[in-house]
Amino acid sequence: MCALHTIGATMPTWKMLSSDGAPSTGRQALMRRIGWAVAVVAVAALLIGSRHDIPTVWHQLRSSDWRWVMTGVVAMVLGFVNLGWMHAGARRAVGIPTPAAPLVPVAMSANALNLVVKSGGMAGLGVFTADGRDRGLPRGSVIAAYVLVVTVADVAFTLMLMVALATIIVDGRFSVIDGIAVALFAVYLAIRGSLLAVAWRSRDAVRRLMSWPSRTLARVRHRAAPAPDHEAADELFDALGLIRADPRRVVRTTVHACIVDLVGIVELWAVCHAVGTGTGLYVAFVAYLVSVLFTIVSVLPGGLGFVELSLSAVLVSFGSTATTAAAAVVLYRLFELWLPLASGGLATLWLRRSR
Repeated sequence: MCALHTIGATMPTWKMLSSDGAPSTGRQALMRRIGWAVAVVAVAALLIGSRHDIPTVWHQLRSSDWRWVMTGVVAMVLGFVNLGWMHAGARRAVGIPTPAAPLVPVAMSANALNLVVKSGGMAGLGVFTADGRDRGLPRGSVIAAYVLVVTVADVAFTLMLMVALATIIVDGRFSVIDGIAVALFAVYLAIRGSLLAVAWRSRDAVRRLMSWPSRTLARVRHRAAPAPDHEAADELFDALGLIRADPRRVVRTTVHACIVDLVGIVELWAVCHAVGTGTGLYVAFVAYLVSVLFTIVSVLPGGLGFVELSLSAVLVSFGSTATTAAAAVVLYRLFELWLPLASGGLATLWLRRSR
């Protein structure tokens, strides 16, 4: 459920993923093929890198307490539903009300894409712009709603992370590695925050940001830059204007963004009990947030390796044995990565067939 929290390119991705509404243009077809190729390669790399974990996951499932395993399953399903409601709230905030139920498979598909593509949570934007095009919604407003979700999710996570870091600092569990991860995360927030601040205040800045990928591609190909299409940029700026005029519009999205992290905490708490660690919610709270922090600053899709090491270290520091911590991590990755990835893939196929 932490796919929204991934580091990489931010606003310049908008134009690249949703440059215009004509799906038959050669450039859009090329970008779609490149996007699918990147996603397929990323999934393949993830599967290859984790191939030795599959027998371990199966063995751990068979030896776990199924009552707690089912608790994790219920939390995950509720998390998927919450994603749909969060995006529906964001669309309402920018003036394009959309029912929540049809957005659940769209959000699941985007979530899976964000899990495997390092893009600052922006890879899933392509799924939502396609959905908006099918619904006849203005592209700029759809982009604004998605950016709102990613931004609010970052803010909610950051606030929770500050509490978790304060507790491990007081307890003397804060390490040098933790400090490096926090520093990288701070740089990420500074970059994203500065881009958003510029776009928030200036229509011209939004136009420049959204035309940047096409201008850069033209320079690389030694061709004249295409005439800028400012329609989506103006729609985006105007949609953000609704929030500037009434910040209360983001309350609903903020609540659902907090639930995203709460679902992850409950999943980790449930799997810890399933393997017999008896970990309390406080430990799950700290361990989850630290693991997401390392997912964000990792260079590999899905936080491969980084999540396992950071989560195991936190659980052991709170008294779990190395064996039970490893078992909890293996089972948690099933709920946090593999099942959402598989569910998102099925949702993607269903969306493509329905279109």
